[in-house]
Amino acid sequence: MIGSQLVSGVLRVTGRLIIDGLGILTVQNLIELFGSMKVKGGGSIDLDGGKIQTGSIRIENGMIYVGDAIVIDSATNTIRVGEDIVIDGATGVIEVGDMILDPAENGGMIKFPGGGEVYASGGALSLYSSSAGAYVTLAGDAAEVHGPGLNWIRIDGAGIQFVGLPTISQSDVPDSFLNAVVSDSSGRFRRVVA
Repeated sequence: MIGSQLVSGVLRVTGRLIIDGLGILTVQNLIELFGSMKVKGGGSIDLDGGKIQTGSIRIENGMIYVGDAIVIDSATNTIRVGEDIVIDGATGVIEVGDMILDPAENGGMIKFPGGGEVYASGGALSLYSSSAGAYVTLAGDAAEVHGPGLNWIRIDGAGIQFVGLPTISQSDVPDSFLNAVVSDSSGRFRRVVA
C-alpha cells in the first residue's frame, strides 16, 4: 500500500508492526503502552516541553522531582530536599567541596578544608586545630583546653586544674607562697616552687 491510510476505529496488529523508510511514527494525543518499552541502537527519547512521570518521580524542564520534597535541578546544580537526609551504612560520607562529614571516623568527624577537625567519640566532643596539636574537648563532666605539648587546663565540678603548668621560683616572687599560681610579666601563669 502506498500513500496514506485512514482507519476509523481500532487498528489491531497481531505480531510485530514494522515502520521502514524514515522510521517515524506520529501519534496525535495519547499513546498507551501495556508492558515494557526498550530503545535500542543508541536512540533516545526527547520530550519537547513534556514530562516523564512514574509514580511520585517526575522529570520535567531539566529537573527531577521525587514527591514534593526532593528536587534535582540541572540548571542551578542543586539538590533540594525536605527536612532530613539519611545515608544508610556505617561508611557513608558526605563531601562538600573539601569539607568531609564521616560518621565512621573516630566516632563521627567533620574535617574542614583548612585542616581543623571536630570529633565526637565516647560521649565527648573535640575540636582540633589544623596544626601544632592544640585542641578543646567537651565531655559530660569536664571541659579541657589542650595546647601543644603537655600543657592543658581542665574545668570540672571540683574546680579548675592546670596540668603541666610551668614553674617559677619563690625567690623570684617574694610575696608569694608555695604552689601559688601567679602571672609573670608576659601574662603567663606559673606555679610557685621552692
